[in-house]
This record gives sequence, structure tokens and C-alpha cells, in this order.
Amino acid sequence: MRVPARSGLGRVQLDAEELLDLLLALALAERLRSPLLLSTVGALRQKLSAAFPPEERARIGALRRRILVGPTSANITASWKAPRAAVLRPIHEAFFHQRALELTYRAGERSTQRLVEPHYLLLSWPAWYLLVWDHLRGAVRALRVDRIEAASVTAATFRVRKAEAMVASLGDIFSQL
Repeated sequence: MRVPARSGLGRVQLDAEELLDLLLALALAERLRSPLLLSTVGALRQKLSAAFPPEERARIGALRRRILVGPTSANITASWKAPRAAVLRPIHEAFFHQRALELTYRAGERSTQRLVEPHYLLLSWPAWYLLVWDHLRGAVRALRVDRIEAASVTAATFRVRKAEAMVASLGDIFSQL
């Protein structure tokens, strides 16, 4: 079957970050094993990846592997709220460019200032977490994105740590990853 030319998208201009966002959304759909998307997601991912030069494809693959999907967090549903829009852009930038984040994090009534390295994004539906190396604690932490009150990207860079070691250091919280 042929799709008429006028029903296609035509020429769509995406910048590199928009294309990366789209590829990461597809990676998330693949990790979730979404039955409604799996029939074409692989071909779509390949077509979008082809838009990048070969050296960028490796970077995209590495970013895709930094998105983890964990078990559903039924006990969080009542307390989860939409993350603050003002923190999403710095989180996005720090994650993509492997830059440390200075942030204000609230847990209960207590608020702390932290310097963290955002190594992985973790979806434990409905909550999103940043799996980070926390310089304040000197340890791996899983920070709920909706509890981040403020964030700014620093110039400091980091090398991505192995997911297995980071998840193992959290104990039973995300043992099903």
C-alpha cells in the first residue's frame, strides 16, 4: 500500500535536541514494550537515527541506554505531582550533556542543596527519578523529579557510571530493574 505524498509529514525541521527527545521517547516505548507502538518503532528509530552523522549515532545509543524502566510505584500515585517546568530544562540539559546539577531537593518538610551528577533517568510509573551520584551524601541516590524545587546546570562534567553498580547500591528499592 502506498501513502499519498500529501498525507505524509513533508519536510520537518528538528534540531538535534528535539530529535534526541523523539529518539528517547521511542526508546522508552521500546523498554515499556508498548504493544501499540512496537510494530513500527524499530523502523522509525532507524530512520530518525540515520539523520545523524555516524559519530553521533554512538552518542544516541549511549543516551538511550541511560533510560531505565523499573516496576510500577503504586504507593507513590497519591503523592506524585507534575514536576516544576522551571527544573525540567536544566535536568534535560545536564542529562544530555553529562553536566553536574546544583539543585534544591525537598523530602517531606526538609529542603537540601545538592550537587549531583544525573547518570540515569528512571521511570517507575508514575514517578520519574534521577539516578545520581550525590556529592552531599557521597553516594548514589534516586531523586524523585517532582521533589526538585530548583536546578541549574554547572560546568562540571562527569563520566557515566555503570547502571548495575548504581542500582545495586540502592538496595531493594529498585531491585527489579
